Amino acid sequence: TATNLDIATWTAIGNGSLKIQVDSSEATGVTGLNFAAAANLNGVAAIIQAGIQALAGDFADVTVTYSSSFENFTITSGTTGTSSQVLFLTAEGSGTDITAMMEMLDTSSGAYEAPGLAAETALACVELFDEMFGGQWYHLTMPDAADSDNEAICPYIDADSTPHFNWITTQESGVLASDNEDNIGYLLQQLLSQHAFVQYSSSNPYAAWSAAARIATVDWSGSNTALNLMYQSEPGVTAENLNTTQITNLESYNVNVSVTYANGVAILERGICPSGQFADTIVGVDGLRLQIQANEFNLLYQSGTKISQTDSGVTTLETGVEVACTQYVTNGFLAPGTWTSGGFGSLIEGQYLDQGYYIYAEPIAEQPSADRDARESPPIQVAACLAGAIDTVGITVNVGQ
Repeated sequence: TATNLDIATWTAIGNGSLKIQVDSSEATGVTGLNFAAAANLNGVAAIIQAGIQALAGDFADVTVTYSSSFENFTITSGTTGTSSQVLFLTAEGSGTDITAMMEMLDTSSGAYEAPGLAAETALACVELFDEMFGGQWYHLTMPDAADSDNEAICPYIDADSTPHFNWITTQESGVLASDNEDNIGYLLQQLLSQHAFVQYSSSNPYAAWSAAARIATVDWSGSNTALNLMYQSEPGVTAENLNTTQITNLESYNVNVSVTYANGVAILERGICPSGQFADTIVGVDGLRLQIQANEFNLLYQSGTKISQTDSGVTTLETGVEVACTQYVTNGFLAPGTWTSGGFGSLIEGQYLDQGYYIYAEPIAEQPSADRDARESPPIQVAACLAGAIDTVGITVNVGQ
């Protein structure tokens, strides 16, 4: 109320009291609260907190705060988990009762209790964000996650229908040693994790996030904007000084590192996933996939009339795929090349794709009736040639007289 927001109401109290129950404690009285010197309601909260903490035991780490934005007090237990709780206040029975002034007697004034919860697992957190906000995020990092957490998270992300990518920083010295089977690099390598990136840093627990920030800035709608992570710099990350053996061991686990070379230049190497695939390839494929999905949705959503279930209608859908593929040729992710896998449609292994991609959908006449009845399009298949990247160069110099 306006009266209880007035500090003069509080400074007139020299023997305030309340009764509080925290966690497993009995309801206990707090008396002798003197607010005469309080300059504002933050000061009032500090005096109440000191009185509660003086009870010791479960009360020792209780905090009391005042929010000027919401004009309310908050009392928080010093513990977490299912046994953590702060119940509604009650009158102590002596002195000047302040529980009604704090409006913490019951729910009628808008107060509420928020008992503690069992701590969620790292995987449960990812699952929750995926379920509630799946298409709104891509990059993920959990600096405090244990190796076992990442062993659970990475397979989930690899199998997820909505693409995400997990950036992991390790400070385990095991990644620098040979034949070490306990480090996170080795563990995820055995899982062939595709949507993960492990980086060693002896000093920065967020080092891999710098690599994530670099590739997150790629404008896939631009021209020649695609990049690889090899040779990139990482602002804010101190480069490691490692010997050849240590770097070889890191690479054997597909662990990345920002390292200083003899010429004084610090670079990130190798930009690789635990599976052995390059991170920029995985991120780029996810980007192409999402762009195709967006183009197809827009064609269906923005069409003023229906897209007919005919060869002509399917061609319209193929146009949306082609627009995305053409853009990814423009940005440098795809390029003309020879198709080296099995063929489909008129495509055969060894065929040169001069556009960098090939798109095929089976004729409507060959579509199963069940799919037609469900108003589904025939599957649209895409063969796309990666532009790749040159990370190393071998040079032979012949000299003679």
